[in-house]
Amino acid sequence: MKYLDAILRYFNENDYTHREDVAIVISTIFEENPDIGLEVFKKEIKGIRRDFFRINRLNKADFSETLYVLLNRVRKERPDKTSKFNLAKTFISEHFEIGFDRAKYVEEREAILKKISTMKKPHTVIMEAINKLLDRIGVSYQIDLHGVKEYSGIDISKSIGDVMIGFQIKSRNDDISEHMIRSEASKAQDWKFDGFVLIYGRERDKKVESSIQAAHHHFKILKDSKRMYCAIVYPELLAELFRKYSVQI
Repeated sequence: MKYLDAILRYFNENDYTHREDVAIVISTIFEENPDIGLEVFKKEIKGIRRDFFRINRLNKADFSETLYVLLNRVRKERPDKTSKFNLAKTFISEHFEIGFDRAKYVEEREAILKKISTMKKPHTVIMEAINKLLDRIGVSYQIDLHGVKEYSGIDISKSIGDVMIGFQIKSRNDDISEHMIRSEASKAQDWKFDGFVLIYGRERDKKVESSIQAAHHHFKILKDSKRMYCAIVYPELLAELFRKYSVQI
């Protein structure tokens, strides 16, 4: 609606007539692809067959460029939930859903996993290591909300611009029941997080496997509805991330 409102306001300022139908078509084009390039946008506008352009004596190319600048300004001033979701998805998938060659660096990963599984207080150590990892990824983070009461259930919270991503760490002795996973993901959603990463910093076993499968299903629902982009980082991938970015634990 924000793009349609902006277009109609612009039409009204210029006293354009026969405008509503065209405004809906143009706003739909931009809403479906807010990252659309200028040339593609101009091509889409050129393909609109309406009397609007003839009646208002508009050159489609000039009109497209002016409107493109306007809509991009609106997008930056008031980013919509979908664009936030997409940014969270891009960040999480790029840095926390990476693929790696399991035949390489096997001993290095096993050493990290062994250290995690034998230390007395792995949760705190993993949390500190994740903080270092986030710093080394090279994105500018602005907020660390660990310990803030309102965000209980989130160990580390970082923002990329106005997109908020929460990290919940599960190490040895932490509750990892299906209820707990759903509860903490719901807290992140209630507090308007755009992304949620469950760091699975413990050995996988049959006891908790059903809970993780349930988490996958729950996270898929959240992702499919674009409410929040969720991911699970398993122990071997966690070890690979620490190895890749030279994070010591």
